[in-house]
Amino acid sequence: MHMLRVILPKRCVIVYLAAVICWRPADSSTGNDVIVTFEKISDNVTVYRIDGLQSTNITVLNTERGLVVIDSETSPVFARAIRDEIEKSHPGKKILYLINTHDHGDHTYGNQVFADAVIVGHEKCREKMIENRVRAGQTSARLSGAVKGLTARLETLDKNSDAAAELERAIAYYTSVAAGLGDGFSLTPPEVTFSDSLDLDLGDVHLVLTWFGYSHSPGDIIVFCPEEKLLVTGDIFYENNDLYLDSERIPFMDRWERMLVSVLADTGNIRTIIPGHGDPLPLMLLRDQLAFVREQQTRFAGKTSAFLTFKHTYETAGLTAGIRAMRILHADPAHYYFLHPEFDSYAYRLMNEDKLDDAQEMFTRLAGLFPESYIAFDSLGEVCLKKGDREKAKQYFSRSLELNPDNSNAERKLAQLQ
Repeated sequence: MHMLRVILPKRCVIVYLAAVICWRPADSSTGNDVIVTFEKISDNVTVYRIDGLQSTNITVLNTERGLVVIDSETSPVFARAIRDEIEKSHPGKKILYLINTHDHGDHTYGNQVFADAVIVGHEKCREKMIENRVRAGQTSARLSGAVKGLTARLETLDKNSDAAAELERAIAYYTSVAAGLGDGFSLTPPEVTFSDSLDLDLGDVHLVLTWFGYSHSPGDIIVFCPEEKLLVTGDIFYENNDLYLDSERIPFMDRWERMLVSVLADTGNIRTIIPGHGDPLPLMLLRDQLAFVREQQTRFAGKTSAFLTFKHTYETAGLTAGIRAMRILHADPAHYYFLHPEFDSYAYRLMNEDKLDDAQEMFTRLAGLFPESYIAFDSLGEVCLKKGDREKAKQYFSRSLELNPDNSNAERKLAQLQ
């Protein structure tokens, strides 16, 4: 996940009231406690979280007509824990709406717990959820397998060690997620959708839901409540990195710019920015991202995607033609933008589909085009390892580690190969 690293300036610090509640699911098949925490942003806005490895911010607005919940967590087990706490904190209040900021499971797999509310999202959110409905079952199966491996590893550790305590937390978290996505899970997409924007009138407040454009996902929306000066951004903005760019997203940069300009038009209208995960974000982050987008618009203006051209060539004419196209496209930066991560990810997909020779040829070509990229050599090491060529794998992982001594994957693979 690409993230933006932002330190909240002292002048923007917001004081929160925080509480921690230990909630034990009734008749739980996991046997684990689920810890719910919350932060009161204002008298009418509260953010709930599950104490776990990847906690999602669940924002709740208390309006005169009822409650609005934004996003629903990774699992119905977690969503039920949060809903119980919401109802405990707001006795007698009906949940009117559940808003999904995008389709990813850590924001939507708990939707069924709020099925009595009107579920709202972008039309692409609904479309992608239905298209990827099998993923929940696959996720449950993968996590169940991972829990077995982690449990076996736990048995090798000192039960009083910090490592064992961390591993126990991970096992409990993944067990709860897997249990919620097993029997009884029901994918519940938004029933009310929109293409550009939607206003919700809640009496004393109103919400403006606007499609940001394809960024983190095709259906990313931002939710603005002017009365609370609140902006909820889902997973569009994070810590540590700028907005992610690839051939699918670059065409949406003009819309990103318009959205950011609109949001920043009157900075007095925003007091709190709640992302999909983590702490509230400073307004400066949006200003920085607007500057970044404008810089990238200049960089990519008038150019064509080398990756999409290569992909079409490879899939219609084969490997030899595809590799030749890679070389030609890389040599023509005036007309094509060539993004290494796109090619690397595509070759990785080929590797996972057991098209090992094609993947190795692509990785080899990429290492030649990007000789200072530790990722290129790390990928070459992976495909050689999968083909059983341990000596070449060691050679490439070693080179990757030379280029980036912090590459933990290469370090780990070399230790295994030793």
